[in-house]
Amino acid sequence: MLQLQSMRDLVRNLGLYPIPQELQSMRNLLKAWVILFCFVVIFLINAYIRFKLSIFVKFSIISPTFHRSSLMFFNKAFWNAILYLINKKKIKIIISGINLNNMNSTSAVSTTDMKDIKLQDFKNSVVISNHRSLFDFILIYYLKTMMETTTHQEINLSFFNWNEIWSTPNLSLLWAILNNDENWEYNKVQLEKTLRNMVNESDPAKTSNWIVHFPEVNIFDEKTHSAQTHQADKFYLPKLNELLYPRFNNFSNLIAILQKSNSGFYGFKNLIDLTILYYNPLKNMFVQPKLFEILSLKQPILIINIDLKFKPLNKLPFKQRKLEKWLELDWCEKDKVIEVMQKNMRIDE
Repeated sequence: MLQLQSMRDLVRNLGLYPIPQELQSMRNLLKAWVILFCFVVIFLINAYIRFKLSIFVKFSIISPTFHRSSLMFFNKAFWNAILYLINKKKIKIIISGINLNNMNSTSAVSTTDMKDIKLQDFKNSVVISNHRSLFDFILIYYLKTMMETTTHQEINLSFFNWNEIWSTPNLSLLWAILNNDENWEYNKVQLEKTLRNMVNESDPAKTSNWIVHFPEVNIFDEKTHSAQTHQADKFYLPKLNELLYPRFNNFSNLIAILQKSNSGFYGFKNLIDLTILYYNPLKNMFVQPKLFEILSLKQPILIINIDLKFKPLNKLPFKQRKLEKWLELDWCEKDKVIEVMQKNMRIDE
């Protein structure tokens, strides 16, 4: 059954309705709709190519290896087109916790140099993050490309949300978004099979795998946060000021499968814990930017801070209740981290 609330949330988070104030000039609005049209065209072309490739491999017209390499090529083409648009913007990104000496000096993105970390910390990782905007997906892909430059190893990036595991937006993902609410749970048997295939199809000498999960499920906004605060008071849950309360089932299933694997956690060794914050210095406000607002404005004024932490997967609790408690405590700590980030970024009035 179609979830009307999920449909409304998608339209709102894209920035299609209500129209963000920054887009309400005719020129910016027209540019946003042109970008939307291009997105739809690319989306449909991608869906058509995926369908044809699946038919070809089913009838042995092409080999599975050619099928995988073709999908990877079109995945990269999609994301690189998005990154091309982003690199035209003067968006400043501050990354805490890593030192990326190999970054392209011509990039519009700047980083804060922090302590060095071991390169193997980036290999075969589960990535969790708070969820502030649809732009989070692009931001994490951008982070992935910087890690590839630093480690000289390709990273296969997959997102695990809305009852799908996907690499680029597709029709299956759209259908999943419109047919699931925030209580979705991925079939555990299918999840284990997908993870096994993901590892078996990659060359460990040349590539790593990242699987990204947003435990909050929904994008943070004041309305959803207010509703969850009421529920937290009712059920005596921790009060979070800058985050939504995490959902446990899919995170617990993912970690449990990796922990019970006899083949070295399916090659997954680490948890990368991201904390994302968007700041508009002109308004002196912390914001949840809409996707088309960022892509269509000629000069979006935005500072993005990403705090990055690592934890070995074998240090996480094995029992489900303890693992859920660990995630809850991690989210409480993340809430405090955001408050510190806000204090450090805010311009004194």
